[in-house]
Amino acid sequence: MDHEKSRPCLTSVRVENFKALRSLELPRLALINLIGGDHGSGKTTLLEALASLGAQIAPANLPQVIGRSAAPALAGNEAELLFHFDPDRPSGFQALVSGQTPSLGRLELTLALRQEAEKPDFPATAGGRLALETSLTVNNQPRFTAEYFQAGGKPVFRLTRQEAPLPRDYPRISYVGGGKITDLGVLPILISSLVELGQMEEFLQNIQAVFPEVLEIHQTWDGQIHARTADRLWPLSHLGGGVSLMALFTAIILNHGGQAFVTEHFEARLSCADLRKAWATLGRLARKYGCQLFIATHAEKDLAAVHAGLEEAGALDDLQYIRLERSADGANRARIWGGHALEDGSPRD
Repeated sequence: MDHEKSRPCLTSVRVENFKALRSLELPRLALINLIGGDHGSGKTTLLEALASLGAQIAPANLPQVIGRSAAPALAGNEAELLFHFDPDRPSGFQALVSGQTPSLGRLELTLALRQEAEKPDFPATAGGRLALETSLTVNNQPRFTAEYFQAGGKPVFRLTRQEAPLPRDYPRISYVGGGKITDLGVLPILISSLVELGQMEEFLQNIQAVFPEVLEIHQTWDGQIHARTADRLWPLSHLGGGVSLMALFTAIILNHGGQAFVTEHFEARLSCADLRKAWATLGRLARKYGCQLFIATHAEKDLAAVHAGLEEAGALDDLQYIRLERSADGANRARIWGGHALEDGSPRD
């Protein structure tokens, strides 16, 4: 195993004032990061913060990541959906997401709501009176500033200043979360890419490692993905959510090796036995291609299956379990365990 290839593309992350997270710092990230915690502890927010940082490889992707929160904020109401607003703090509606990388140093993304009065060049056609301004620095060097606002009821994203192009090795983070977890519309695009890369055989082998009944996967002329079993040819979605998600995750890793992807609720679609096999497969793929994983979970009871699968893949040293907690006064904290502490299902201190 090439240790350099399997190291994480993000080694730490800090989030300030972003949605459910007032302040959270994770000083160490592993190659495989499983994120747990009670409802409202900030699991989805952490995934969205990570995706926001990675979306800057294509700045126009940022509104897609936080779109459900940005729209009401820009309309001038419910801004706390996007920013953790505390009237006693001077930061107001401003958020920060930063991360450390092995090759580029520190990445820092700031997001702030600006009023029309603060922006002389604010478009007269803007339907609201607020703009979401984003700026990015790489290793303390400014890269660009951009803004996102509503104009005529439609979202508009524009660069306002660009100091230098982004580095070619800027982290790219694929996000499958929230309502998108069942949206497999991106899968045909990924499959087409695998065909061009000559990786369809490896893709099928990894699906069969968990679901041996799948004999063949192919794409029809209209872009639909079908799987053949001993009985017949099925649309992939008809074989159950577990098969579809395994196909999606495998395709993402094969397409984005050396980068990262974040997602939610993987275990909800699989039996305990299939979950173990799935994690064994994902662990081997993550190590082989150096793809960093951030996967949120609501089911701590399944940690024993995760442990067994990654132990089979020789990837326990690459795993950490992050349990997010939120105190009564809204403060955020994280407890972290290594993969070897998960053998019995409950983390051991």
